Amino acid sequence: YYNGGQASRTTNLRLAANACDGTILNPGEEFSYNDIVGERTAARGYRSAIIFQDGQEVEGLGGGVCQPSSTIYMATLRADLEVTERYNHQFQVTYTPVSQDAAVAWGSKDFKFVNDTDYPIKLDISVGGGTLTVRIIGTKTVDKEVSLYAKTYASGKYKHATLYKTVTVNGESTTNKENSSSYLLK
Repeated sequence: YYNGGQASRTTNLRLAANACDGTILNPGEEFSYNDIVGERTAARGYRSAIIFQDGQEVEGLGGGVCQPSSTIYMATLRADLEVTERYNHQFQVTYTPVSQDAAVAWGSKDFKFVNDTDYPIKLDISVGGGTLTVRIIGTKTVDKEVSLYAKTYASGKYKHATLYKTVTVNGESTTNKENSSSYLLK
């Protein structure tokens, strides 16, 4: 969910989501959020909105573009696709469960994943009414269930989180550590 009343942030979110909508990845191809969305500039319609920078919340061009990258990340986790690059935010965000965010910044932080299936996949993204929805459409080859849980603890000025993913296929479950994140406490 997003606050549609934040017009500049919503514009940025919509531009980034629309750039990714309809992306098709063939088997073995890698998705790069920054390559697809491109540089966030005023000439391309991006506006100034809140971003995290140097441990503070400040105005910056393209604020809000991390919500589509994070929502795509959540979809890739549930689709059990191979994530090849992902960064957490400086502060924990409110629009994802802990450690399921994907911070991006042009020229330094990207979100990437690989279509490690045997068939093409397509990103189907919709934005409207305060909701951003990402579906990954592909070919089902096996009954699979994916569940996620995080273990968290605070230490000093940080909240640490480790995300675990359990994949169950034909009644057999495997649990692996997906990522570790550290967030500044506010």
